[in-house]
Amino acid sequence: MKYAFIVACVASACLASAFTLGSVSPAHAQLGGLLARRVSVPEISVAQVRKMQQQHQKQVDSAKKQEMPTPDPAFVLVDARSPEETEVSVIPGAITVKQFEAQQEKFAGTTVIAYCTSGYRSDRYAAKLIDKGIKAKNMKASILGWCAAKLPLETLDRKPTNRVHTYSSQNTVPKIYEAIH
Repeated sequence: MKYAFIVACVASACLASAFTLGSVSPAHAQLGGLLARRVSVPEISVAQVRKMQQQHQKQVDSAKKQEMPTPDPAFVLVDARSPEETEVSVIPGAITVKQFEAQQEKFAGTTVIAYCTSGYRSDRYAAKLIDKGIKAKNMKASILGWCAAKLPLETLDRKPTNRVHTYSSQNTVPKIYEAIH
């Protein structure tokens, strides 16, 4: 409690000096992210994402039966992991950040659901999108949560796979998957 009070006092003093002097003080700079603006990123669960995928698939199947145009989904899954990770596998239907940014206008008005390995990088990416006025959510537990639910994976060319890049040997997945790190 005493420590929290001291930090709050130092932070207040730094802010006051920054506003008074018109610049950022060394103490303010050292506090870094403590004083930085933080966008609140809405979260979505693995189960909710899977349900949305299934609902969209039902709409697609129904449209095909009626020989109607296939509807676009109300969301796009964006994998915020590195190219080395996405080359191993992605969640079905997902695209990479690079693919999303190359065709961003195609997804205007669509909710971006970002994911990574555990949720940290995707949270940061979703925050950047929100700052740009794009509706975005972060998938809680990300691909590790997806695998914990024993859901399917695919390659970027849409072929089923059981391989998943876990980022680190400390991240584990059920035995039905082959962990790559």
